[in-house]
Formats: sequence, structure tokens, C-alpha cells
Amino acid sequence: MSTVDDLLNNIKISDLLLTASHLFGTCCMGKNEDSGVVNENFKVFNFDNLFIVDASIFPIPTSYNPQLTIMIYAKLASNLIIHD
Repeated sequence: MSTVDDLLNNIKISDLLLTASHLFGTCCMGKNEDSGVVNENFKVFNFDNLFIVDASIFPIPTSYNPQLTIMIYAKLASNLIIHD
């Protein structure tokens, strides 16, 4: 436990700064497998029980941080999956 206490007592704010990237467009949503990877229910075409819910379903990058949009899509997808 002393190691944890030492870490917490000596940590600097700069040690907590994180970077992240969001890959866009790698699994776009489409009407069919010729136009996208996932359907409007976030399900991957031609696969059972495989869903994608992240920034990769966006066709183009957004001009702002996509975290809130991803969270909204995740909530929507979870409701669709549960009630399917």
C-alpha cells in the first residue's frame, strides 16, 4: 500500500494528460454491404451478433470531439440490441 500512497502523493497533473485519436470511416453505416459495413442497427452485415458502435461508423470526421455522439450512439445501440 505504501507504493500506491507514494504514487498518489508524487503524481503531477502532467502525468494525467492523455491523448486519443478517433478513427473515422473504417466501418461506415450503410443501407447494404455494398455501401457500408454496418446497418442502421449497428449490426455488421452478414455476421450474427457482431455490432460496431464507435467513431468508425461515421462517414467523415467531425469538426469537434465525437465522444458525446459516440456515447449517444452507444445508448441507442444498447437499446436496439436488448430489444431485438
